[in-house]
Amino acid sequence: MTIPLDIPIACELTETEAAQREPLLAQLLGQTEDTRELADGYALAFPNTDDAARQLLAFILLERRCCPFLQLEMVFPPGGAALWFNIRGSEEVKQYVKADLLSTPE
Repeated sequence: MTIPLDIPIACELTETEAAQREPLLAQLLGQTEDTRELADGYALAFPNTDDAARQLLAFILLERRCCPFLQLEMVFPPGGAALWFNIRGSEEVKQYVKADLLSTPE
């Protein structure tokens, strides 16, 4: 799959949506079991539970409106292994993900 490189790296959420996004992101990052760097992004592991899947899907649905330049993947491996959330894109997108999504607020 080819990821478009001409989509600007900019948030497209309203102020209200952006305010909803922050606690969702903080809650998700608090549940992360593992983080792996990929050639074109990052992979985050979460508990393979229905609750974690619902929370992750709610975040993905909001994030795809916020950041249409991201390729977002939710992976359910067989056998009940960890649920994976892959965030992919260009090198510039990868740097954005590391700085703005994966960094924890102080």
